[in-house]
Amino acid sequence: MYLTRVRLKDFRLFEYLDIPFASDEGVPRPWTLLLGDNATGKTTLLLSIAIGLCDESSAAGLVRELKSLLRRGARENGAIQIELLDAQSQPWTIQTEFHKIDRMGERVRQKIFDCPIDQVPGDNSEGIDPDDFSWKKLFVVGYGAGRTTEGREEYGEYRAIDAVYTLFRYDQPLQSPELVWRRLLDTARRKAKRTGKDPEQAATKLNERVKAILHDVLLLSKKEEIDLDPTGIRFIGPGYSVPLSAHADGYKATTTWVLDMLAWRMLFDRMLSPKQMKGIVLVDEIEQHLHPRWQRYIVTRLKQQFPRLQFIATTHSPLCSGGAGDLPEKECTLIALSRDGKKIERDFLPSLRGLRADQILTSDAFRLAETRSPEIGEKVERFRELFGKRKLSEPETQEMDQLRRFIFKTIPEAGQFEEERRLRDELRHLIEQIEERLPKDRPK
Repeated sequence: MYLTRVRLKDFRLFEYLDIPFASDEGVPRPWTLLLGDNATGKTTLLLSIAIGLCDESSAAGLVRELKSLLRRGARENGAIQIELLDAQSQPWTIQTEFHKIDRMGERVRQKIFDCPIDQVPGDNSEGIDPDDFSWKKLFVVGYGAGRTTEGREEYGEYRAIDAVYTLFRYDQPLQSPELVWRRLLDTARRKAKRTGKDPEQAATKLNERVKAILHDVLLLSKKEEIDLDPTGIRFIGPGYSVPLSAHADGYKATTTWVLDMLAWRMLFDRMLSPKQMKGIVLVDEIEQHLHPRWQRYIVTRLKQQFPRLQFIATTHSPLCSGGAGDLPEKECTLIALSRDGKKIERDFLPSLRGLRADQILTSDAFRLAETRSPEIGEKVERFRELFGKRKLSEPETQEMDQLRRFIFKTIPEAGQFEEERRLRDELRHLIEQIEERLPKDRPK
């Protein structure tokens, strides 16, 4: 099943929010990146999706981690509505309601409807029997911004509440990456044995597949490799052999959560083919621990290795956002959340394909006014302000001279960016116009 729409009512800071995660034709998008300033609800949106994709008892357990769901000042009960599309193109809506009870916290109640959100009946409708919903077809896993770089947990079965728990508890460990890798190989052996195939050949084939996935996602060079030997997971390259536990945080964190995701999918239905894996993956601050080069390519690498998974991730990185532009627009959408007073609004952004990081920062995606130092930006604006005046006082004339010298000294003649070259040309033109107005005998 894939996510096609989320609608929130009086959920934490959201009074109302409606976001489609599918195209206008109703096709679920494989990738969605959520952008926005701090405190605009990006993480809260991921939390709402995680709660809404759990059964009633699991949702109630996650609600206890958040203490309170109902928006402050709300007069009525709140709700999370999740619209899904199954393999037969049948739409489903999971409606999770939370009712405040004095001195008792909030009671969670769930209804399920075999229709899209817009066709859900009124409040009196009870929906279908929850047992008639195909929970066994709904795979979701989530990773919080505080996800650990080392895994030590061990699970024997898939439960959605466990698979998304790091979104709610940053101290919740992921599964041991070494144990996960070995379990995957053992599962391949047992599956091959049941079907009359060579167990070791099946294990070797899967081992190479896991190595290829990690090699690609971790941006390792052709001379580097990652392997599982009797001592554990190791990174091997020219002149070095480093265990995962001793490697940099970016390698540890990414290896751990990618293997954790493979483990949950294996526990879900014994799926051992990564390129065939289906389901929903929630990742908060996907750029965590990643070098800029890595941030630039993480989205496309994950898309290549897991083409049938649906990723919904948040980011503060212009490089991750720019990397998403490498995907076709029908496969990835950028949604910016912004705060207008107490109201949270969402905007769909155009692709950032072809833009540099500094251009992305000053676009609607991040709305940074200036990528240079604030001092330069302020002085340039002051220079333009003075130039716009019809008549300058003597102190203002002296100030313009000082500003001109400062700007031309600070901004290189051969600026790295087109904006810098354009700014120098613009200022040079302004200065020429000014000098034409001044008396000829005035010292330059």
